[in-house]
Amino acid sequence: MTSIVPILDDTEFAALVEDGRGLIPRYAPDWTDHNLHDPGITLIDLIAFLVDQQIYRTGFVGDSLRGAFTRLMGITPRGPKAAEVLVWPGPATLPILDLEAGTKVTTPDIVEAKFTLTQHIRTVQSKIDKIALVTGDEVKHLGNGLREGRDPVTLLPHTGGGPRALVFSLSAPIAQLANAGAISLGISLVTQSDGASGAWDAITLEQQDPAGHWHPLEVKDATGGLARSGVILFKPSPLSTAQVFRLRLDRGFRPAPVKLTRLGLNVLPLREGVDVTEQKIGDSTGLPDQQIEFFSDDIVNRKSALTVLTGADAWALVADLETSGPLDRHVRLSPEGLVFGNGLNGQVPPPGAQVRLASLRRTKGHAGAVAKGLNWVVAGLPYGSNIAPSTPGRDRETLSDLARRARQVAKRREAVLSAQALEARLLVSPLGLARVQVMPRHRPGLDGAEAPGSRTVLIVPARDPNLPPHPATQTLREKVEGFLAPMRLLGERFYVSPPLYVGVDVTVELVVEADADLQAVRSVAEGAIRARLWDLRRTQDQIIVPWQAGRDVSAGEIEGMMSGISQVLQVPDCQIAPARLTPCDPIPLSDREIALAQSVTVTVRRAREGGQR
Repeated sequence: MTSIVPILDDTEFAALVEDGRGLIPRYAPDWTDHNLHDPGITLIDLIAFLVDQQIYRTGFVGDSLRGAFTRLMGITPRGPKAAEVLVWPGPATLPILDLEAGTKVTTPDIVEAKFTLTQHIRTVQSKIDKIALVTGDEVKHLGNGLREGRDPVTLLPHTGGGPRALVFSLSAPIAQLANAGAISLGISLVTQSDGASGAWDAITLEQQDPAGHWHPLEVKDATGGLARSGVILFKPSPLSTAQVFRLRLDRGFRPAPVKLTRLGLNVLPLREGVDVTEQKIGDSTGLPDQQIEFFSDDIVNRKSALTVLTGADAWALVADLETSGPLDRHVRLSPEGLVFGNGLNGQVPPPGAQVRLASLRRTKGHAGAVAKGLNWVVAGLPYGSNIAPSTPGRDRETLSDLARRARQVAKRREAVLSAQALEARLLVSPLGLARVQVMPRHRPGLDGAEAPGSRTVLIVPARDPNLPPHPATQTLREKVEGFLAPMRLLGERFYVSPPLYVGVDVTVELVVEADADLQAVRSVAEGAIRARLWDLRRTQDQIIVPWQAGRDVSAGEIEGMMSGISQVLQVPDCQIAPARLTPCDPIPLSDREIALAQSVTVTVRRAREGGQR
């Protein structure tokens, strides 16, 4: 494959000298001595040398330039990331343990694996007894499957007809203990985005008192609002018996369906790596620009976690020392270690001072990931296993990694997106949208007038299509705006808006064949009208396209649709009207309005017979 990078350094020093010497007769005909001893030829040699260096620098793309190019694309180096895993308890009853964050957890299956607990957790001997979903006034009991990782349940967003809450009761009450850790509720999920990035709004957990009232608890939600598998940490309220709890599914921003595969108590969140206490890495020589070698590529959150000490003094980590003053205790990080100042750009540590690092965490990155099904031991006791593999972990990125990621971003990025491409991108996003319509050169409030440089994006949140529509929340609109921001051109504006709905009443009379089933024809006709005058495809009418925003409603279009129904011979009468208003034809709609069927009356009669309702 031919490189797309042009070779600019294609002129050699000797060629430059010959070119310069060849111009002498044209511009200085009296100059006749062109030998090496001539001072003029020496000057030509010097100029050729300088030009040769400039050509080389122009054609050479070094590491610093490649790094600068990736930064222009928004690609900056990422440090190492430790693998994380959830350990689910086994069937045996556990003792009550108060496990501090940082407790070492081992697995005999991989002796060299080093994991620690990420949170302060107290185990309980109670187990989840019953699980139920609450949808409207209905309560659906789920049985024992979720406790054992069987019979997964798909949870639609509440705004799309999903459940309002998940209620679970425990085999025995649990008590809050002073200064003890939180109780861990483990949740295993399969989501559209696989929880790879981002989060939805934090989950709400409530506790029921003996009178049946619910009280919200303070929680720490590591699932990102049910965006990924994780734990929800909580402490029960001491004001009432802690035995019945519920997860609220009708609050916050949870737009996409998730599949709940398991629910349980005493689940331990672990992170790979080793915590290193304060350590000495060398002694100061008192010389300028001194360098102390040490390996830092495996330090988690290196910029924030790396603290350099000499005596009681802390040294700030900076990108470079060029702007540092003589008294600034600044130090920069090089691939080989730490580099201190020279007395002009950054202070020089005093001779003999110990150079130490404060506590930090080191990780194996990608090599620290583990497979599923390992057995784990906590405080010398067999505890349980991980039902899923750990997260993959990540090594510190090299310049080659940055260039590879920049190429991937460049391939995926679309600077100019058509309306169809934007709609497709939004529909496959994890934002939970069921319908999107992009309106070029349009701005809300200026319906009917062109607005160059603007596009309106109409969004319909995911829901059960048989339920009435509901407006998109402000949170959802902001999420969509953030999703679209990297795709817009400089100076272009996106306006995210829910559609405006216009109710339409329809009265239609049909004449059918003599042997037709009147009730069946009436049902098909009414279903077709309601599927057409709607904003989402009905489950039972996937072929009929819902109404397009801004399209006027006409009786003629309804008549044409009715004429296409099997066994319908004539459509003698068809009237339309805005809901509960005087009939008119057509019903005009503005650019953002969608027609919704309200009252639909279908009269069906056989040919040569009286009408039947």
